Order: sequence, then structure tokens, then C-alpha cells
Amino acid sequence: EMLVPVCVSRGPGMLISILGILKAGAAYVPVDPNYPLERIKYMLQDCSATYVISDSESRAKLPAASGVEVIEVDDHWPEISKHSAENLDTEISQDQLAYIILSWCRDEFANSDFDIVYASTSICFDLSVYEIFYPLTVGKKIRIVESGLYINDHLSADNNILINTVPTVIEHLLKEGADLSHVNVINMAGEPIPSFVQQNLDTRRIEVRNLYGPSEDTTYSTIYRLVKDEPVLIGKPIANTTILILGPQDQLAPIGVPGEICIGGAGLARGYLNMPGLTATKFVSNPYDPSAGARMYRTGDLGRWMADGNIEFLGRIDNQVKIRGFRIELGEIETALNELHIVDNSCVLVQDDQNGKQLISYYIPNAEVVRETETKLSKDPIATWQEVYETEYSGLEDKETAEDPEFNIVGWKDSFTGKPIPAEHMREWLADISKRIFSVGPQNVLEIGSGTGLIYFQLAGRVNRYIGTDFSAAAIDFVKRTIAQGQRDYGETTFRVAAAHEVELAPDEIVDTIVINSVAQYFPTVEYL
Repeated sequence: EMLVPVCVSRGPGMLISILGILKAGAAYVPVDPNYPLERIKYMLQDCSATYVISDSESRAKLPAASGVEVIEVDDHWPEISKHSAENLDTEISQDQLAYIILSWCRDEFANSDFDIVYASTSICFDLSVYEIFYPLTVGKKIRIVESGLYINDHLSADNNILINTVPTVIEHLLKEGADLSHVNVINMAGEPIPSFVQQNLDTRRIEVRNLYGPSEDTTYSTIYRLVKDEPVLIGKPIANTTILILGPQDQLAPIGVPGEICIGGAGLARGYLNMPGLTATKFVSNPYDPSAGARMYRTGDLGRWMADGNIEFLGRIDNQVKIRGFRIELGEIETALNELHIVDNSCVLVQDDQNGKQLISYYIPNAEVVRETETKLSKDPIATWQEVYETEYSGLEDKETAEDPEFNIVGWKDSFTGKPIPAEHMREWLADISKRIFSVGPQNVLEIGSGTGLIYFQLAGRVNRYIGTDFSAAAIDFVKRTIAQGQRDYGETTFRVAAAHEVELAPDEIVDTIVINSVAQYFPTVEYL
């Protein structure tokens, strides 16, 4: 049961090292080569290492330590390969340190159709235990992926893929539009599954599982098959595992009553290395198991039994607060909020003010619901702005005698002060925007939101054709009356009253330049734009 650190870059050498250590009857201690030097030094000292398995790439990142022999699996391979390939004649029992429970995997995935498992998790995290050892015991292939962020780079190269990762990685794949057609099985663990992930995975074709379990219980403790539009639970105990949900006095909690999730069974760790006090606090005697020496692990997680034997995860016990004498589970409130179709994820906090403690909730809205709501509401702000500008431009006929009707800046106001923008500033802006438009060589122009014609009068007579639209009839009328005065040749011009989404062009109206200037901020949504 010697502890042997493994500090190897991701690749076949990593798996070879771990298997060799276990077959020798020792236990491996994963050390990420990217850890800070002081962190690696502490880990080597803490496990009293005498051997370290590394490679030529990672060797330089190991601190100098006397009494520690470093074996490089690549540079030392010629010497290593001289030894027998047969398993060592070493008696190894399932009670030894770092043994792996795989019977539940065989039961749960016996009918799953997959040929390859993506090992994308660092060996310093317990999810990697499943990714490495389960496929090896059932004769499946492993693809070692640099990290979860690189999964999409390999999806097209394999078929019948099993992905075992955290929900954040799956969410990233979905949002970047990854093609999951070659993926048959997805296991998620380590954090709650967001509503976005559940709603956007094809849970009919893909076997999607929610796996729960702390590192103190050999990776996973419960398992649940996910279905779209149904509650996300953590499921039932896996084989060789016992789940207890206990109240404040360690009494068994009835169905539906929240309590602390405690775990017993063959998968429990021995404790925390060199931390006897913490071990004694968290790994305690199991009062409901008559077996000699039976223990359970106090997770600090809050959950409750459902009537069908599944478990609902409610958050952490340390999220429990008291307000006006009532004991409140913040995680339970968050769970209820997350069940709302408009909520993607939520967080509930306690805030103290002059009125005492109050509950404050924050949430991330469901993106699909937001888009649907924006679409439904998009017509309201359009009508509102249309009314505002009709009122603003309604007195334009009184200003037709202005010195320069082609420079009418009614409605142009400073967004900070609310006061009209000075004419000299407007002339400077108009000259700049006109220069930018002419830089692309426009010939046939469509302007959406033409207003009082500031830009039109700069283009008129200098382009082949101009089509202007605005949702204010008063503004369009003003421009038409100015043109009718015949002060100069304005060229081929067409004006129409239309909101941006109502603009239509006839088959013979070909445009090469579209101008949307100082009106996009009034569009109700990004989709509208």
C-alpha cells in the first residue's frame, strides 16, 4: 500500500503508470504537472513519497527532493520493457487502498451501446477513476482528451461515444453547436445540471445520467436517468452503497422531509490523509448498520426521499438559515425556483437590512423563454417609440421656413442631459457619417429610419437611387414637402412609411448599401435587428 505519486502528461503513459502501480499492490497519488511548484512539493511530502512516476516533459516541474527516485516512463522505457509483461505474483485484496468498485458499472451500463470512452478529466479529480477503469474492465477503447474543452475536436472521428464529464462542459458543447450525433451515452457529475442542458439534450436517443457522489465514496454514490421536462434528481444508490437521509438528531427522515445525505457501503474512503481530526468528524459509526465497524460519511449535503425511492438534492446544509424563528433551506428554495420554466439557474441569499433578515433571489432566465417573450413584446416598444416621434415631428410644418430645411435636427437630443445637441456638433457628426457612407461607393441606397432626411439630403443627387423608410408619417411628409420646393435636383427618390420589420422592396428595387443610423438602439430585441 505504498503511495506512489503520478506526475505524467496526459497520454498512454499516464494509464500505463496507474495500472502498473495498482498491479504492484501500491496506491497512486495523482499530481497534475500544471500545479504550482509549492503545491507539488507539499503533495510529495504529505504522502512521504519515495518513488515518483513521471516523464521527460513533466520531470522538470518536479521539485528537487532527496530520497525520492523519479522513474520516467518514456526515457526509461527501454529498461522497463526488459521486464516480464505478466502480472506480478502479488496478492491484492479488495480491501486494499485504491481498490475500485466496478460491479455497479457493469449492472448499470450492461445494455448501453458505446465503443469508446472519452477520458477528459484530470486524474487529480475522481471523475477520472470511472473514465479510466470502467472501459478497461469491459474491453472498451479510451480516447485521452486534453480537457473537456477539446471534446468537440474529436466527435466526428469516433462512433458510439460515452462522455463522462461535468455539466458545464456539456453546456459548452451545446452552446457552441457541437454535433452530438455520434454520442450515445452522457454521464454528468460534480455539479447541478442546468435546465438549459436538460432541455437541449436529446434524452430519447442519448442515455443521459446524473451521477452524484463525493470523492470520499469512490467517485459515484447514486445514479439517475435524465428525461427532458422531468425533475432532475440524483436518483438511487448504486450497488454496494447505502444512502441514509438523517434529521438533526440522526433520526431517519421520512419521505419528503429534508435531511443530511449520509453514505455507507463498500466504497467509502478510509479518511483524509494525515487529518485524523477531520476524519473522525466526517467518517462516523453507522447507527443503522449492525455490521462490525460499519461506517458512514456525512456529506453535508441536503436531500430528501421521493415516493418512488429516488433522492432529490437540495443543496448544502450550511445554506440552512433561520428567519423570524423559521428554519429555511436556501437550497430547497433554489430547487423550487429552478423548476419554473422561466428559470435556468438560481441563487438565494439572506440579506440583513433595517427590517431584519430578508430572502433575496437571483436567477438566470431561460434563454428560450426570453426569446419567446421578446418576440411577443417586440411590437409594444415599436408602437411606443412611433408615438413619441410622431409627437416630436408633428410641428415640423411650422419649421419649413427654417434657413436650411435640409438640416433639420428636431428630435436629436443629448442622451445624458436630455437637451438638444448643438448644431455645430451635429454638422460635424453628419460630415463624418457621410464620409463613411461614401467610402463604400454607394449607388443604390436603402435607409431604414430616415427621420428628417439629414443623411438623405447628403446623398440626394449623388447616388443613382435612394429609398427611405421611417415609421413616422410626419417625418416622411416633411421630407417630401422639402423636396417639392424644388430647390435642386434630388435624383430618383422613394419614401415610405414603414417600421423596420415592415420594409419590403419590389423585385426591381435592387440596393447595394443599407444605412441604419442612430435608430438601432430603439429596436426591441437583438433578433429584431
